[in-house]
Amino acid sequence: MKEKKAHCKGKLLLTGEYLVLDGATALAVPTKKGQSVSLSSLKDYKENDVPELFEKPSVDSPYLKEYSEPTLIWQSFDYKNNCWFEATYNLNYLSPKEYKDFKIALQVSRLLQSCRALNPAFLKEKTDCVIKTQLDFPNNWGLGSSSTLTAGIAEIANINALELHFGCFNGSGYDVAVSMEQKPVLYTLFEGKPIVEPVTFNPTYRKYLWFIHLGEKQNSTLEINKYRKRKHISASDIYHISDISNHVLKCQDLHEFEELIKEHESIIAKVLDRPNIKTLMFFDYPHAIKSLGAWGGDFILATGTEDDMDYFRSKGFDTILSYEEMVWGRFS
Repeated sequence: MKEKKAHCKGKLLLTGEYLVLDGATALAVPTKKGQSVSLSSLKDYKENDVPELFEKPSVDSPYLKEYSEPTLIWQSFDYKNNCWFEATYNLNYLSPKEYKDFKIALQVSRLLQSCRALNPAFLKEKTDCVIKTQLDFPNNWGLGSSSTLTAGIAEIANINALELHFGCFNGSGYDVAVSMEQKPVLYTLFEGKPIVEPVTFNPTYRKYLWFIHLGEKQNSTLEINKYRKRKHISASDIYHISDISNHVLKCQDLHEFEELIKEHESIIAKVLDRPNIKTLMFFDYPHAIKSLGAWGGDFILATGTEDDMDYFRSKGFDTILSYEEMVWGRFS
């Protein structure tokens, strides 16, 4: 079996959260950290003939053995190289055989079966094989553990990642598009079809942009389902969010950027009928703050100087990354 490997970048949604599901244009950027995916034969894997992007594999797992029928062994590792999920699958049907967690094993099975539906030759070898995944970031950072997996599996299966996404998940797909392009994108769903426009986003004021982790991870699927229960989203709101996305892309002035994200927060707060994060938690912070992605968890964006970040540290938020520490790209 020829070894296959992929590394897909994570994502941050700067504009367009929620309304991207209804056709608003969103601006998203790739992150430096992401997820690696590898497919190799069991023999090569046990002999450590694995992609250089991985650390030495754990070969003492009870799953890493010879099987009487062609078998896929799946191992998922966190950013500290701890194996948090293992399962085996019948290669003929891609159905779970042994597993640590049945719910996750079933989700992986459906993902693999969807890959084969798009590429019937996927995993048709009669040789025991291993798929290994490894995150570069803590799972609760919300940088796209599912989307980077989708993009990575699609790459090794030689299929379109967005087709795979729409066959398995209920999100807009912007996160998968960022992982595919590995650069900033403007993303729009038009009549249910994705329009992906790779763009250059290199703000001159980036040294005043900071990402603060709130210590929680939002359930994206749950948030999407709650949003979709809302009765009506106005065309005006969709238009204004799209307009803000395009203006943010072109903006080269910090004050203008702050005004744009304040307006964005106001619109989304009205749509969701809930207070924005600054009103809720940081009302006395002197500069602009914006939620990123599903409201209430993961990272927020704040403008300010490095000294201004002491405000958040004083409140117990110690995971703070600069724009250049977080975002993938060339800055010059």
